[in-house]
Amino acid sequence: MHDILPIRRSQLIAPFGVGAIPTGKDGISLITAGLDAWFDDDGVKEDEFLINDEPRLAGRLHVEEFRLPPDFRRSERFHSAENVNLKIPFLRFPQWHSCSNPKCGWLKKYPLTYMEMEPRCEEPRCWGKMHQVRFIAVCENGHVQDFPWWEWVQETAHSVEEGKLYLKSSGGGGLGGLKVVWKRNGHSDVQRTLAGITKEGALLERITNFRCLGIRPWLGEEVGTMNCDGKLRGALRSASNLHFAQIASAIYLPPEGTERKIGEIHNICKRSEVGAALAMVLSFCKDENVATEKILNKYGKHFEGYSKSDVAFVIKKYFMNADADEDFSSNDTSEEKFRYAEFARLNNRTQDLDHLKTVANPISKYNRSEQMKKFSSVVLVEKLKETRAFNGFSRVNSQSVSVLERNRQLWKYKPGKWLPAYQVFGEGIFFSFDNVRIQEWSKLAAVQERVKKLVDNYRIAAANRSFERTPESITPQFVMIHTFAHLLLNQLTFECGYSSASLRERLFVSSREEILMNGVMIYTASGDSEGSMGGLVSSGRPGNLENVLERALDNATWCSSDPICMEVGGMNGQGPDSLNLAACHNCALLPETACEEFNRLLDRGLVIGTFQNPEMGYFRRS
Repeated sequence: MHDILPIRRSQLIAPFGVGAIPTGKDGISLITAGLDAWFDDDGVKEDEFLINDEPRLAGRLHVEEFRLPPDFRRSERFHSAENVNLKIPFLRFPQWHSCSNPKCGWLKKYPLTYMEMEPRCEEPRCWGKMHQVRFIAVCENGHVQDFPWWEWVQETAHSVEEGKLYLKSSGGGGLGGLKVVWKRNGHSDVQRTLAGITKEGALLERITNFRCLGIRPWLGEEVGTMNCDGKLRGALRSASNLHFAQIASAIYLPPEGTERKIGEIHNICKRSEVGAALAMVLSFCKDENVATEKILNKYGKHFEGYSKSDVAFVIKKYFMNADADEDFSSNDTSEEKFRYAEFARLNNRTQDLDHLKTVANPISKYNRSEQMKKFSSVVLVEKLKETRAFNGFSRVNSQSVSVLERNRQLWKYKPGKWLPAYQVFGEGIFFSFDNVRIQEWSKLAAVQERVKKLVDNYRIAAANRSFERTPESITPQFVMIHTFAHLLLNQLTFECGYSSASLRERLFVSSREEILMNGVMIYTASGDSEGSMGGLVSSGRPGNLENVLERALDNATWCSSDPICMEVGGMNGQGPDSLNLAACHNCALLPETACEEFNRLLDRGLVIGTFQNPEMGYFRRS
């Protein structure tokens, strides 16, 4: 396994999480190994890397805890240190290499664990070095394998590996200028170009009885272990659609009252020292009171300030009755309900707690702009903590799969009870829209007709691939609030000192009566040099935010691509799969890291109105 790729912890969540194919500084292409290979060194003390203060997110992802990716520490002479020389393992992929000598081009397959940087070509009288080929085969179900060189040149899945293969260039442009040559002893050569290998279905059409075998090289597999119904296609190893990291995030909500006390006891019981003793006691004792007595006798100092009955309650609920463990395995809260807990905590509330400090401002304070009356409240989030967890990936297209299925991708054997994650701190501005105003606006015939175009385009796209969002959730409120967030975020980059890549949106939209919410938070949560500088909160204070909002709306009234952006986009849609209306790179799109919906489902027309119907906009001018 290779250890030649220096990367930051946060990059092991995205974009270089398990199954990703980064390239090292020496040009060697690698694949990030599965979680079984993390923390497998003898003597690793895992407590240091635990993140166990986010039970809401753990429940969503069906795990017990999160862990920070290990950081590398050198051992120092005469100083004892813990967790030194820890590394994340990578495997060499693709395995096939070709000779760099253009007169040779010999193809050879090396093991996943091969360590030599540039092996020498073994052909007689050849001076070349073996370099990894540029081509692989990828499956829409997440599998990836080396390009089937033998099968391609022989046009059958039941190929025979006799003779030698060579990758030659004929000097032409594109893939048609490359050909695979099969030299057989005593027989004439067979050759075939690589033209069309990246087209969907090309491998299945041109190779008889060929199918995906479910190979998972990131788990150390060189041969398939399952039959897969996915369609393999050729791809460049550096293609951007080879790995879509699935990231789940949660804003930390400090527990209050009894919930806080129970959470603290639960964290104590999960420490390795106490947890190991508790597991041993519970293996022969099924009475929570007896188990509590034994644990308190040995580790009472850890539970000072907590009553015996509270400790017994935690032991019974979280460690004796797995079926009642609602924080982990049985938590199937929908995304809307999950976010509603954050919405309710942030909405119109002033609080000063650990890692969450908010100041609620009534709209009456923002009296310099009539447009501010479209909101019910603005909350300045002076301090927040966000946990971002990697819980799987998809390939070719960003697809929606179950949480448990994603978890199985990351482990060779039984899925573990943890996922890699990291925590970042920042600040933000939370907007809560006036529910009465926005519901009245959403019922306008022109608004309904315009959003229907977007929903129809979304249904067509969803028929060809899997999306997490349902067409029913694409409401006028959602599209308008989402676009508003983009327009305001673009303006804030000029006002608050943060770059657009450092700001994010978090949408809180639901039309369900029991969890009705119409809000958005624009925030920064950066794990690098940019943290909480105060510029975003300062821009949201009364006297400042009104001007920011007015300038954002003024800039949105005209795009440099208008009238095409507003008129043509509004008629037929634009962007990938036509999933935007009046929104393009010149007016409303953001860096991919800033948008939760991959820059889809946007329309300026719902925010400021169209040329023909300015009354359609929620923020229409009076």
